[in-house]
Amino acid sequence: MKKDLIAFESPKAPISESIRLLRTNILHLINDTGEKVFMVTSSAPGDGKSWLTANLAISFSQLNQKVLIIDTDFRKGRQNKIFGIKNQDGFSNYLTETYGMRKGGMEHDNILKRIVKTEISKLYVLPTGTVPPNPSELLEVCDIFGILTTLRQYFDVIFVDVPPISIVADGLILANQVDYTILVAAAGKTKKKMIVDAKRAIESVNGRIAGVVLNQVPQDKRKEYNTYYSHYSQLQEVKSKNR
Repeated sequence: MKKDLIAFESPKAPISESIRLLRTNILHLINDTGEKVFMVTSSAPGDGKSWLTANLAISFSQLNQKVLIIDTDFRKGRQNKIFGIKNQDGFSNYLTETYGMRKGGMEHDNILKRIVKTEISKLYVLPTGTVPPNPSELLEVCDIFGILTTLRQYFDVIFVDVPPISIVADGLILANQVDYTILVAAAGKTKKKMIVDAKRAIESVNGRIAGVVLNQVPQDKRKEYNTYYSHYSQLQEVKSKNR
């Protein structure tokens, strides 16, 4: 188990409490809408989206929710490293196998074979798998909506870890396949314009923003950043020194 999993290893820490507050806001959204697939991305690398995805998933599993993380950051996926699981066979391998098959024309129960149970109760990960030569094309052509429809039947909450919006097209391809997007920003690093641009890009493909999570907030700067980002954020900020 890696030290990144603060919600598991230090549940009484202030950071873990912030994650639980974020979880509460997401639960309200799930209860209000019945929708449960959340894409987690950022406007730039290093904002902490993979760390937040992992700890949010842990927090939900602590409520006895069956949780799945899908790692679609094929180029620099981290979930297998965070949870200490193998990555030889994962999401990219399944997409490669089903490449070119008619969307909506097949069942996707075979994808369950690629899902790995972690050491944490109720928490599962679908790792990236081997790095494909054409990540964006795989996501564009394959039946992502059908895959998510299948997985909804087996899990209470699904988090999709996606590359930064400003780097590759993957997040924009997935934005209208999931229910909502959680946008992660890093305090002191992510400029307001970057958040606005990412938000507009997601909405331009009919994606829905659940809110912005401000990560890596120093304790003494919390009030200042709350004011700075209040127009964009609907979800609780997370105080963290993690990536």
